[in-house]
Amino acid sequence: MSETPGHPPPEGSLERAILEATLAALERDGEAKLRMRDVAEAVGCSVGLLYHHYGDREGLIEAARVRQFEGLLDQDIRTTEAALDACQSAAEFRARLSSLATIGSGPERAEKRRQRIAVLGAAIQRPALLAAVGRVQSDLTSEFQRVLEKGQARGFLDPRVNARALATFMQSYTLGRILSDIDPSGPIPDEDWSELTLKFLLQFT
Repeated sequence: MSETPGHPPPEGSLERAILEATLAALERDGEAKLRMRDVAEAVGCSVGLLYHHYGDREGLIEAARVRQFEGLLDQDIRTTEAALDACQSAAEFRARLSSLATIGSGPERAEKRRQRIAVLGAAIQRPALLAAVGRVQSDLTSEFQRVLEKGQARGFLDPRVNARALATFMQSYTLGRILSDIDPSGPIPDEDWSELTLKFLLQFT
């Protein structure tokens, strides 16, 4: 991210407001029409503050895209960990897998899948953004790996499986649902997708 050296982003509600306003402008008008002045007016801060903390327009866009990408997987990790913590036996965990099989893949998550793809696409030709998104992705995968390793330690998941590989693969099939979202012949029925996902997950219990 091309922030001004020595000036970290503002903390708390101000940073959230700046990045949310930036993302709203990007969604509404696209990157080409984004203006620092419009973001500053939406937030009620000075343009100078944006330059002070983010360096330039590109730095602001990068910060917003990274925040957007970061927030899309946290809920799935928390849901998986909550399911593990609530179970007392491997059999109980297997019974709960039917609900976990639908995480991140339902039609209500289509917009979030689209956003993740959009961030990755925007990062391909931008080394700084790609590196920042890569760091966020690595951290998220590590957190998911930790959750799965907890399941292995409790005997709910096969300990022979590489937990990081499983964490990565689980993210990939969820994100891959976007291929169904854009299929002109129609999306795969939710029940069929969930059934296939459940069969996959059961192999690791």
